Amino acid sequence: MTLLAFIVVCLCVAIGASENINYIILPPNPLPPEAPTCTSYSGLCHLAYNLTDNGNSYQVYHSEQEICRCPGGKQCETDWSKSSSSMTRTFTNGGQEVEVKISYCKLRQPDTICRINEPALVTRGRGAFTFEIVSDFSCRCYRPLFAHRSWREGDYDYIEYACGKPRCGMNRLPSSECTTITWNGAPDMLNHTYVCRCRRGEECTSGLLPTAEKTTVVRSCERVPTSTTIERRRRRSILRKLGSGDNAYP
Repeated sequence: MTLLAFIVVCLCVAIGASENINYIILPPNPLPPEAPTCTSYSGLCHLAYNLTDNGNSYQVYHSEQEICRCPGGKQCETDWSKSSSSMTRTFTNGGQEVEVKISYCKLRQPDTICRINEPALVTRGRGAFTFEIVSDFSCRCYRPLFAHRSWREGDYDYIEYACGKPRCGMNRLPSSECTTITWNGAPDMLNHTYVCRCRRGEECTSGLLPTAEKTTVVRSCERVPTSTTIERRRRRSILRKLGSGDNAYP
């Protein structure tokens, strides 16, 4: 099967002053005169995407990339508004989201429907959103795709995406433990298992990484302080230093 090359090369980021829209401008990537032919009538042939980073949306230009030409002169579907031979899925990893339109010469989805948190897709690359698909959908997923496991082999980072991800601290997963990181022989050879996604207003904590002496580290969800909470803490800290009570300041 043809690999879906998903190469993100950010040349510049410009902010449109009139519309207040962020833009990521990528170099056009035209096909050479002798472009490869897709290996089958169901081959991956084209992609396009939009990126969201920590709530900020970026409109992407020149993101379309034709992977191969469909056999028999069939045109690969490239228009965002058309979906007869394509699917649009959201990939989420580390607070970043990318909406990907994946086009096939002929769309043939698996017969089975993915269960929530079921592994559905494997990618490899250098970075969270610089990848190619090395294992296509094993089941039909209608939910956003969340990072499920990640590991490193040679020069590549592999990420296994699951179809949906349960919330931490809920009935399905009462624990607030969100990520397990395991030592795999070197500081840059760590295996991550993403157990669940934190609830709104929370994030998976950062901290020390595993070592040869302590081979496993578990991260938990913690509430993210709001600007109001931070300001109140700052005021209370000042008042304590002045010897006043906490209730002396609103």
